[in-house]
Amino acid sequence: MSDAVLVALITGLCAVLSNWLITRSSREKDSAARAKKEQETQDRLASIENKLDVHNGYAEKLTTLQADVRVIRTEIEHLKEAG
Repeated sequence: MSDAVLVALITGLCAVLSNWLITRSSREKDSAARAKKEQETQDRLASIENKLDVHNGYAEKLTTLQADVRVIRTEIEHLKEAG
């Protein structure tokens, strides 16, 4: 084999190897970024779910309070009529 062919083979092998290493490194960085983004999304979703649970609790309490106010108004009306 001539020296030129050997140099060309070594150069080609080095180019392929470096390209493979760069691609692998880039893929790992992308994977880490995707995992971080997914975790942020999950955290945000958990926060929204928590706020929704709190809101639903207030909605249930408000319904109970409205019923209590109706009862109190009725009792006040009865007291006014009796008094």
